Amino acid sequence: PKSERPSKEQIRAKVEELLKLVQLSHLAKSYPHQLSGGQRQRIALARALAVEPKLLLLDEPFGALDAKVRKELRTWLRDIHHNLGVTSILVTHDQEEALEVSDEIVVMNHGKIEQTGSAEAIYRKPENAFVTEFLGETDAFEGRIEKGIWHYHGFEWKLDAQYKWQEQTAIGYIRPHEWQLAAENETPMIRAKIEKIHAVGALTHILVKHDKQDVHITLAGSDAARYQIAEGKELKLIPKQVYVFSQNELIEYSI
Repeated sequence: PKSERPSKEQIRAKVEELLKLVQLSHLAKSYPHQLSGGQRQRIALARALAVEPKLLLLDEPFGALDAKVRKELRTWLRDIHHNLGVTSILVTHDQEEALEVSDEIVVMNHGKIEQTGSAEAIYRKPENAFVTEFLGETDAFEGRIEKGIWHYHGFEWKLDAQYKWQEQTAIGYIRPHEWQLAAENETPMIRAKIEKIHAVGALTHILVKHDKQDVHITLAGSDAARYQIAEGKELKLIPKQVYVFSQNELIEYSI
């Protein structure tokens, strides 16, 4: 109501305060069409904060922006959030965004909560196969659990003794960056020839073929050079970590 509306001076002061908060004071006289996508998102947040809400709901706020701008705004949003102390719910399908911005993550699957926890807990200790696959690229290998050990073609991965593992078929999930070359005295989990190599900045992405299955490996560029990685070369690989799920969805992880 007009009678409760702030005065023009109060509104002007609030606008200046919010523009300073979102670091866009120099664009106070600009029109919307003169702003970039990232600047428009900052202004949208400033407008939402104008009424001093107790709760913010952000639904895919950076979805239409390019990767570089999204990364910049994620860092900025986290800083703003902590400075203001406003509780925010961020809905996103971008796993990296969720891991970077959130204090607590809720992973949902068709309306059902699969797991909640900090970014570190969710990533390092996923509670089921869905969460493991959702949080980034993985490759799955079907092995078997016997006497508390996951077996795969002669390779053995000792499981956490706190669980009572039944002897049964179980899937082991491995992330691309959790592979390493086997030492001479180690039994490799897989032997596979390099099909493709794709260097991206400091990382080298490698595709190998194992039993007609594509397996993805990510190495630091310096390691790729040291190992003299080349197409057609056979690699003997062991995992640094295997996430094993039986039919009862129990998991093995390292602490």
